[in-house]
Amino acid sequence: MEYRQKSARLPKSAEEKSRWRRVIVVLEHCPLAVVRTEYGFELLSEKHRQYHARNKQDPAEWRPDVVHQALLHLMDSPLNRAGLLQVFLRTKKGVVIAVDPRLRVPRHIRLFEKMMVACLYKMKVRAAHGHISLLRVVRNPVTDHIPPNCTLFRVERDGDSVPDLYAFCATCGVADGDATKKRKVETFAACEAAPSHFAQHHSEAAEARKFYPFAFIIGGMSKGDVEAPYAPKGQVKSIRISDRGMSAAAVCSAITHAFEDEWLRDDNETE
Repeated sequence: MEYRQKSARLPKSAEEKSRWRRVIVVLEHCPLAVVRTEYGFELLSEKHRQYHARNKQDPAEWRPDVVHQALLHLMDSPLNRAGLLQVFLRTKKGVVIAVDPRLRVPRHIRLFEKMMVACLYKMKVRAAHGHISLLRVVRNPVTDHIPPNCTLFRVERDGDSVPDLYAFCATCGVADGDATKKRKVETFAACEAAPSHFAQHHSEAAEARKFYPFAFIIGGMSKGDVEAPYAPKGQVKSIRISDRGMSAAAVCSAITHAFEDEWLRDDNETE
């Protein structure tokens, strides 16, 4: 039986896009490059030994299967099916690829390689039916395609330890809890003293419900550190979700599960 993925509910108008609550994931330093061989254009991988030897490259650093597994965990997650996930890929050469939430990632690595070759060669991959660009190359930097006030988190092995990932994800996208509580108490006291502050009370409540966008920068390579020129290591908060080494797919799976527990809790309880 053919598997058909349910299309995600995506915002259409500019107002809906400005209020779009979602998790932004940037797979950084992805080993995706096209080479020309005797069989045609292929995605560079560890099997091209002669090419790596000629260019003095480490074959272990060119593993597109790492990106393949990470995309499988991201695009097949319930978070993405609900339209609450946005994914970008940034290759080693600095090419930024926007991934549509309706993309169904091929299960076989060979089909995935053909899809990425078509994307890097033709600048886009369209759906078989319709005019939807499932993969498209966008202009650098990647920060031009995310909200300007977006909070960036670098996920790496030498970052600040996060003992409870579920509690950390529950606080993402909301204002500071202590500051919000203090504003609510002050506004409530002002409302009791003067009824004219009733409108201010509602504005403060709306500010507390406001969504603050954020993005996770995850390394899409098999080894090495995350190198993001738009997110310097000293200026962006770095987090570590485990004391042991984790693959990109494991990190993506852990983050999506934590947000599914917080944002899709009502849907899980009704089932």
